[in-house]
Amino acid sequence: MERRITAIMAADIVGFSRLIERDEVGVLHRQKTITKSIIKPALDLHHGRIIKTTGDGFLAEFPSVFAAANCAIELQRTILNSQAEIAEGDQISYRMAVHIGDVVADEGDLFGDGMNVVSRLEAFAAPGGIVVSDVACKLLQKQLPVRFVSGGKKQLKNILEPVEIYHISVDGFGDANVAVEPLGKPSRRLRLGVYALGLGLLLVGTWFAVTSFPSRQTENDLYNGRTSIVVMPFSDTGSLQGQDYFADGLTHDITTDLSQLPELFVMSRASAYSYKSTSAEPMQISQDLGVRYILSGNVRKVEDTIRINLTLVDGTTGGEIWAERFDGETENVLAFQDRVVNRVVSSLPVELDVQQVARSEIGGTQNPLAFDAYLQALHLYDTGTAQSFAEAVPYLEVATKLDPDYGRAYALLALIYFEAWQNYWHAEFGYQTELERRFLKRSSEETLKLAKQNPTALAYLVTAQIMRVDGKTNEMFQQAVNALEVEPNSADALYTRALARLLNGETNAALTDIEKAIAANRIYPTYYLTLKGGILFSLERYEEAAPVLEVARSREPSSRDALMFNVATLSMLGRSVEAEMREIWRLGERIHIYKTRWRFKNDSDWDRLADALRSAGVSEDY
Repeated sequence: MERRITAIMAADIVGFSRLIERDEVGVLHRQKTITKSIIKPALDLHHGRIIKTTGDGFLAEFPSVFAAANCAIELQRTILNSQAEIAEGDQISYRMAVHIGDVVADEGDLFGDGMNVVSRLEAFAAPGGIVVSDVACKLLQKQLPVRFVSGGKKQLKNILEPVEIYHISVDGFGDANVAVEPLGKPSRRLRLGVYALGLGLLLVGTWFAVTSFPSRQTENDLYNGRTSIVVMPFSDTGSLQGQDYFADGLTHDITTDLSQLPELFVMSRASAYSYKSTSAEPMQISQDLGVRYILSGNVRKVEDTIRINLTLVDGTTGGEIWAERFDGETENVLAFQDRVVNRVVSSLPVELDVQQVARSEIGGTQNPLAFDAYLQALHLYDTGTAQSFAEAVPYLEVATKLDPDYGRAYALLALIYFEAWQNYWHAEFGYQTELERRFLKRSSEETLKLAKQNPTALAYLVTAQIMRVDGKTNEMFQQAVNALEVEPNSADALYTRALARLLNGETNAALTDIEKAIAANRIYPTYYLTLKGGILFSLERYEEAAPVLEVARSREPSSRDALMFNVATLSMLGRSVEAEMREIWRLGERIHIYKTRWRFKNDSDWDRLADALRSAGVSEDY
C-alpha cells in the first residue's frame, strides 16, 4: 500500500433514478454516449484516471488539482451543450466535486480521507455545477479564471471537522444559488486521519509557492495612478444571420481606441471576454478585474441600419454614470464610435487635450465600408482555423483597397500571414510545398511595410515575432518598446518585451514585465505562465519556478516550451522527471531543437538550460 496526496474528482448524474424510471433504455444509451464521447476524452486530455464507477457516476484521480478543476469545467460545459436539444426534464446533468487530500493506494484503488471528503462534497453541487473544498480553492483561486462562491462550512458524514465549500461559477453554469443541501450518501470507506497535520503543512507550503504571482503592488505599479476601465463584450440582440460579427468587432475597436490613451489603464480584451456568457454584476466584475469603470452595451445590426445601447458604470458603487443610444445607418457608425470614446474620456477623472484624444484613432479609418470589411476579417481571425484565416484575407484586401492608409487592417493581414506560416497552413493559402511556405513570411514582411506607414501596436508586435524567429533579439526588444508607446495598456506588448529581455539576459526586468502582463490580462494565456517559469529558472529560483510550470503544464499539456522548462527545473531540484521524459521522447525533442527556439544572447543562459536538460536525459541531436 502507498500513502500519497492526490487530486480527486467525484461526479454523479442528477436524478438518475427518476430518469431511468421514465426511459431506461434511452437514458442508459445517452449515458453511455456521454461517457465514451465526452468523459473519457476529457479525462485523457487532462491526464485523469477513473478509480471506480458507480451506476450513475465515477471517481477519478488527477496529477494536480488544476488538471482536475479544468477537466470538471470542460466536462460540465460540454455535457451541457450536448443536451441542448433535449427537453429540459429529460436532460442528463452531473454534479461534480474536486478535492485534494490524503489517500491510500492499493492495487489500483484509492481509499481514505480524501476519497470520503470528495464523495460527500459532490452532493452539495448544483445540477450542472462544481464544488471544491477549501484546500482546493486556496490552490486554484489565483490561477483559475473563474469565480469561487462560498457555500459555507458543511459537516460531512463521518468527517470530524467541518469543510468549507466553494461553488465554481463560469460561463453560465454552476450557479451556486440553486445548490441544495444533500440528503446524504452512505460512507464508501472508513476515514484515515493519521496524517492530517502533515497534509495541512504540505498544502500551506504548496499554497505559498503557487501564489508567487502578481501582487496588488504590481497592479498599482501598472496602473500608476491611472483611471482604470474595462470594455465588456457587447451583446448581439438579434442581428440578421451573418451580421453577428459586428458586436464583437465594435467591442474590439473601442477597446483598442481607449488602450492607446496613456492616461487610462484598460483591462485586456481577453479578460473582458471571459464574462461574455455570464450575468456577473458590475461590482463583481470590478472586484474580479481590479478596475473601477465598466463600459457595456448591446448592438443590433440589420442590413444597413444599426441600434447601439451603451452604459458606463462605476463598478465600486454599481451606479450608472451615463447611458447612450444610437440609431442610424451603418455608414455613420464611425462617427458614433468617436463620440463614444470622447464621451467616456469626458466622464472619467482624466484630462486630455484634443491631440491626446486624437491619439485613440491611430491606425483607424473613416471609411465605413473598409471598417465593416475589417470587422468581418477580425471575426474570422478569432475563429482560429486555417480555413478562416484564408477567408479573412479577401476582406482585408477590400478594406485596404478602400482605405490605403488603414493601419489596423494591414497589421491584421500581416499577423494572419505570419501565423499561417508558423502553423504550416500554406496549402490553404495556395502554396503546395513547404519550400513555397516561405512566401507567407515574405508576405507578412511586405505587408508590415504598409502597416507601419500608420503604425499600430499590433504591427510592431508582429515585427517583434519575426525578429525573434530571425534571432534578432535587440530589434525584437525595440519593437516591443514601440508597441508600448502606441498602446501603453497592451499586455501582449509587455509579454513580448519580457521575452526579449529574457533572451537578452535582462532577467530581473523580464520578471517585472511578465508580472505586469499577467496583471493587465487577468485571463492570461498559458504561454505567459511558461515565460514566467522560464524567467524564474534563469534566475535560478527553481522552487518558485516548479509550481508555476506545473500550472502551465496542466493548463496546456501540449506546450513544448512548458515541458522543456519543467524538465529542466525538476532536474535542477533533483526530482523525478520520468513522466516528463516519456513525453520528451514521444515528441522527439532534442536539445539542439530547443536552441533554435530559445536564442539566448549570453552563452551562460543557454548553458544553464542545456546542462539541466542533459542531466534529465534529453538527447543532444538526432
